[in-house]
Amino acid sequence: MKRMITSRWIPSGYTLFTENKELGIEVYSFQNEKGIYAIGYRGKSLKSSFHYRYVSIERMTEAVKDWMASIEKREQDKIDAKAKDKADADTFFNAIKVGDIFVCSWGYDQTNVDFYQVIEKKEKSLVFQKIGYASHKDTGFMQGEVTAEKDKFIGKPFIKMKSAIHYNYISMTSYSSMSKWDGSPEYRSTYA
Repeated sequence: MKRMITSRWIPSGYTLFTENKELGIEVYSFQNEKGIYAIGYRGKSLKSSFHYRYVSIERMTEAVKDWMASIEKREQDKIDAKAKDKADADTFFNAIKVGDIFVCSWGYDQTNVDFYQVIEKKEKSLVFQKIGYASHKDTGFMQGEVTAEKDKFIGKPFIKMKSAIHYNYISMTSYSSMSKWDGSPEYRSTYA
């Protein structure tokens, strides 16, 4: 039976060399006549990120410093990307107006097209209602192009919170999203 690891393995004789509690970085070191050893952990991982032997304390210090800097840069890049995504989503949200039409194209073995119109805009949400579409033209067997019919409402209104809005689309379901309709005909097909 395999033993479950529940804590980080710190070899006997190793002492804490450096750490960054914010990022969960811990580096332990050990020195003997064969060299200088270091083992490093990051985040919540129980598995070490590295466990190396170095020829000098300077080499180990430089390698650990570079490793920590790369992790810090990666984390900062994530923070920057998240901030940019939020700013882009805010810009997209601010540009949306009542009356704008969105299109959602989805399906498996067929392409379904749904159109939605913004009927109300609030501080942190948008109210949509599904609208009908008209066939624009047939392009083949069981396929064609459709266009939205503004103000031809179907069903009940629904709310999409600002948190569902991304830099150029709005999440609908786990398998679909909608984007602002540019007015051109949308491809649609039915199951053959």
